[in-house]
Amino acid sequence: MASQVLNFMFWSDWGSNPKIERAGMDGSSRKVIIDRNKTSITWPNGLAIDYYNDRLFWVDASHDVLASCDFDGENINIVVMHSNVLRHPYDVVVFQDEVFWSDWQEPAIRSVNKFTGEYQDYSEKYLRSPSPFGIAVWQNSTQPLGQNYCENSKCDHIGVAATGRTCSCLCPEGDTCFNSELSTVESLIETAIANIWEYFLLD
Repeated sequence: MASQVLNFMFWSDWGSNPKIERAGMDGSSRKVIIDRNKTSITWPNGLAIDYYNDRLFWVDASHDVLASCDFDGENINIVVMHSNVLRHPYDVVVFQDEVFWSDWQEPAIRSVNKFTGEYQDYSEKYLRSPSPFGIAVWQNSTQPLGQNYCENSKCDHIGVAATGRTCSCLCPEGDTCFNSELSTVESLIETAIANIWEYFLLD
């Protein structure tokens, strides 16, 4: 497993310029990795990360397609497209050698082999309730351990992994971020100034 994925977050956009983007966990190094210059993307509504093969999978409900690419948006692979199995996909998740998805048109969860696109009929699950939307796999291997770049950080709010295998301090909007060591120094200075003023006022 490559550790670089732990430094990025991915999201999709359905707007007038549909695309898939990535950025560091602190919002830095933002980059469009999939857009209409590369493929006929329209409604990229579901994303899933294959941690062990360094691939990003997505489903497009406009074109009824399941595809994948590497983390830079290259080496695009169309896994399934315009199939009786993949009718109107909504969400997608990867587990081991399979890709599972939910579908707007029927209350079912289906899957295909992520390498070949071969339909895995043994895993088809029909549900009694209306069509499912979001789906997830709950298994330890879907959340692999990685290096914690913020383990020794002194962030006073929250620390997140940033590009370049570093830690970035985040803080609430409108606030200024300081690490706790700097905050401690500033606090000591402020206390010392207050004590000096109090000394002169009392004197």
